[in-house]
Amino acid sequence: MTIQEMRTNLSNDCEDPSGTKFFAPQQYEALNNAQLTVVRLLHRNYLTEIGAEKSGLALTGGVSAALNASSLGYVLIKGNDGIISVKILSSGRFATKLENEEIALINNTFYDGSDIDPTYIVIGGKLFVRPTSIASVDVNFIRKPATLTASIDCELNESLHEIVVQIAESELWASYNKTVRSEEAWKKATQKIAAMNAVYAQSK
Repeated sequence: MTIQEMRTNLSNDCEDPSGTKFFAPQQYEALNNAQLTVVRLLHRNYLTEIGAEKSGLALTGGVSAALNASSLGYVLIKGNDGIISVKILSSGRFATKLENEEIALINNTFYDGSDIDPTYIVIGGKLFVRPTSIASVDVNFIRKPATLTASIDCELNESLHEIVVQIAESELWASYNKTVRSEEAWKKATQKIAAMNAVYAQSK
């Protein structure tokens, strides 16, 4: 859908085809909030359209600068889960992701990974790579989608646009004190997201 088609569907779903209850600025804000919600809730394998790469990210002692638009070229979204891959430039090997419950390994002076089996994790908005001797990496990651405007369409896969509209609908109904309608729209959207995520949960 184009952004105008999304706005039209949103207006119709909110029973406001003439736009007298929810004006354009409210609609854009709700749609932008909604697409970020979808990105945060949905498994990253559904988000290939907003994948990005940073070649040669510098590390000092195995730690990068803050992962932001300055260091990556884009805003990283989803934190540790937003990192798709980390490739060691010197060896061409891919680092293994540490899970959040393994953070203690980073602070363990007896653990430094190895050149054969490098690891990574995002902590406090920075990339930690082990062994600490690694000086630079290529990073593939999920970036923040472009802000929707009258001239910028949603970058997410078109199959997700309806979910974005439903979550935006939920926000607009909530702002209008229509709690039941808001909850209904939210439930429709999140049930679809849960079903999609379940595909990957079952494949583990």
